Amino acid sequence: MPEGILAGTRAYWRQQGAGPRSVFFLHCTLGHSGAWKGVMSALGADYQMVAMDLPGHGRTGARDLSRTWQTQSRDMALELIEAGSTPVDLVGHSFGATVALRLALERPDLVRSLILIESVFFSAAKDAKRPEFDAHMGAHLGFYDLLDKQDKTGAARAFSNLWGGQVPFDSLSQAQRDYMADRIEMIRAGGESLLGEGLDYIPLTRVAQITAPVLLIEGSETDPIVGAVHASLDDVLPNSVRQIIDGGGHMVPISHPREVANAMRAFFKI
Repeated sequence: MPEGILAGTRAYWRQQGAGPRSVFFLHCTLGHSGAWKGVMSALGADYQMVAMDLPGHGRTGARDLSRTWQTQSRDMALELIEAGSTPVDLVGHSFGATVALRLALERPDLVRSLILIESVFFSAAKDAKRPEFDAHMGAHLGFYDLLDKQDKTGAARAFSNLWGGQVPFDSLSQAQRDYMADRIEMIRAGGESLLGEGLDYIPLTRVAQITAPVLLIEGSETDPIVGAVHASLDDVLPNSVRQIIDGGGHMVPISHPREVANAMRAFFKI
């Protein structure tokens, strides 16, 4: 994997393809750039593709505690994007989708289009006063209680049961379970940027400033909060379209990579 220093952090990323169009991928919390292997393979050699390991994930260095995790992620992605062919089709999954949305707002010159997959930009649903937001927070009380008790394995199991879709935590390999448990505090680290609190909060009214074409992808079997988030975004974005992947859950880029890639190809023709 290529490596280098991005915004002061040792970073790793993967590259694939050599087409004229540049696509840049940002993965979910507790994942790594390898989560995009299926989608990248399904897209084939038609695109120049880059997928970065976020801070504290994969082989990239640890969090820089002098700034928020989302800001560090934004800064690193920005340097890597600027070093390649621009503008890019910017793709983000879950937490990665919130970083992608922020980049599209702050650097629209670098973003040809935006693809948000299972975005956990919960503050959009909160700002839109959708009831799914309170239900979502209530469902996560047990998870946060385990975090407070420093039961990392228990918290990782609870989080996986909420968001892992059709793959139970205990069915994962020991290495995968350890990887998630070691990084489970990152869920809290990203919380402010997702819940409408702190320096990274982006009001829903600001989202309306994104003029690039936006594709919102969700799984048909995902948590209702994702549908509420995407509906809230779709209501304010001037140039957006929603796509539901039948049978998919939150981890739809991994479970349904070909369907996600097909939705991307169709969107790129718009």
